[in-house]
Amino acid sequence: MDKETFRKYLIKNASPAELKMLEALRFDEELNNKFEFQKIFHPYIVDFYFKYINLAVELDGRSHKNKEKYDDERTMYLKRVRRVNIIRFENKIVFNSPHVIMAKIKTFVHEPFKKKKTKYSKYDKKNKFGIGGWYRIY
Repeated sequence: MDKETFRKYLIKNASPAELKMLEALRFDEELNNKFEFQKIFHPYIVDFYFKYINLAVELDGRSHKNKEKYDDERTMYLKRVRRVNIIRFENKIVFNSPHVIMAKIKTFVHEPFKKKKTKYSKYDKKNKFGIGGWYRIY
């Protein structure tokens, strides 16, 4: 299956987390219509891409289980070859606190030219957001 056909398949068969994220983005005045869903970067596809700030947002759910090596290779390609900033979120953050994702995306909107460093943040049940999960910025 070629990439464009596979992209259309991914769009038609979006995960519940991707649909929730699409809904959140469409209702956000600042981010609405500024992203592409299932963007092709040959040979890879990213979940959400914001061209004007060169940012990819990946949602990690079941489809990413046991695919850490593939995800790492894809991340390195996108970061080094395509110069794309990448943020990865666990699906449960999308369902429990989509405002956290929106806030992280907006940090890139408001400070697009600052160099972002790889950062790992782990949330536990005691954090100020009251959610469990993680996100990574590359």
